[in-house]
Amino acid sequence: MTVVAEVSLAANTTPSEALVALNDMRSMMKRQPGYMSEEFLQNLNADNTPRYVHVSRWASMNYWAALFRTPDFSKLSAHGNEHYTISVSAFVPAE
Repeated sequence: MTVVAEVSLAANTTPSEALVALNDMRSMMKRQPGYMSEEFLQNLNADNTPRYVHVSRWASMNYWAALFRTPDFSKLSAHGNEHYTISVSAFVPAE
């Protein structure tokens, strides 16, 4: 399963501040069962949105859903929410 998250920076946050908070979340995700890979992408056309996209791949929806029940997720999510908002979509291969 592939999760695509559009990342929008808070008005008072610099890209480097947001990246520090996001990197903490990314590090935690990498330690979770079912995690396969992830990447953080920046749109080369700064006038287009989304400006940033985070893509992660999971062995199944169950593994990704379990991420939200980990103790670290709530803490890191609250910290991240100070710097960015995320709009998430989950995808599976089209048949």
